[in-house]
Amino acid sequence: MKKIKQIVSFILIFSMTFSTIFMLNTKNTYAASKKYVDNARSGITYFYDLDKDGKKEKILCLIGDDEYGYTLDLYINNKLRKHYFGLGDIPCVSIYDINKNDKSLDIYIELVHDSMYCNFDLLKYNKGSIKSYTYEGRISSFDSNKGIMNVSQSYPVSTNYFACCIGAYGVIVPYKVNKTSIKRQVKNTYSTSSYIKKRKYIASKNLIAYKTTTGKTKAFTIKNGYKFNIVALYKKGSSTYIKVKNSSGKYGYVKTQSTMIVRNPIYAS
Repeated sequence: MKKIKQIVSFILIFSMTFSTIFMLNTKNTYAASKKYVDNARSGITYFYDLDKDGKKEKILCLIGDDEYGYTLDLYINNKLRKHYFGLGDIPCVSIYDINKNDKSLDIYIELVHDSMYCNFDLLKYNKGSIKSYTYEGRISSFDSNKGIMNVSQSYPVSTNYFACCIGAYGVIVPYKVNKTSIKRQVKNTYSTSSYIKKRKYIASKNLIAYKTTTGKTKAFTIKNGYKFNIVALYKKGSSTYIKVKNSSGKYGYVKTQSTMIVRNPIYAS
């Protein structure tokens, strides 16, 4: 029971603390090159053909505040479509084209709550109706040619194998975005978020890294007290491995354990 409480604490605190790190860098995205709106200004009216039916929609966001926090009202064609309140920080509204082949644009609304937990809504407007998709974390990037949205999240599935031995963590989870649906792309391996990838972990015991996820051929050993990076997480059936990079730049797979394998997990108690 104590271990379960620790794991839940890891995930919760990680989401609250590192949500501000998962920022969208639009410099290398289709959105930036096409000059869609990145962080719309409150009170400014924008005109875009959201469902690409040949008619531009009138888009207006109004950001305010009250005794409970920041508020956001989103209007499309003079009609209030979304109302948010009690936010812990100023919300961000952007317009992107995450899938340039699905004949629609995307309204991205980034929300920070009082606990500093961050999530976002992705809105798809189609023939006067609007559908909202809500996700934990933030978009880290997207590939508009493939229609893939990469989201920085605390975990890809409801599993605690990894939190047991490395503490809280973040991974990049891909989603396929279409005009009428958004689906998570199930994978065996998830790359860690940029913060985790750059973090120098310190081994709390000698760790054997294998060349593959079969765990048969040894690649190298990370000695107790030595630093390493965690670059990806692997899970297939009951097989779970952590892809690591040692100080020499070599890669290997360390099998998950039921106890901590690092001295400096994020917010371990």
